[in-house]
Amino acid sequence: MGKEEISSLLEEFNERKTPEAKFAYHCDKLECDIQIKLYDQEGCFDLNNQNNNPAFKLPEVRQALDNEKSFSNAWIEFNRNKYKDDENFIKMLEYLKDNKI
Repeated sequence: MGKEEISSLLEEFNERKTPEAKFAYHCDKLECDIQIKLYDQEGCFDLNNQNNNPAFKLPEVRQALDNEKSFSNAWIEFNRNKYKDDENFIKMLEYLKDNKI
């Protein structure tokens, strides 16, 4: 596999040009959402002392944190728009939010 082919596949993935690229992109994003849920369940997050974290000052981040019961659910909700074109992944997000894994 050459440099051009790898570059082309990465572009296809990032732009979700094909059904396969969309699926791979969603799987990649879902893996991150699953990891954040596990880290949250294990108590790996401290939402205190985040005054210097610029992300916590963004209105959309504040809204997600204020509207959800856990950090992981806020993270998942913040990422929901990445799955807007696939109802199956939205259902997986809902399961992930509502259940311990």
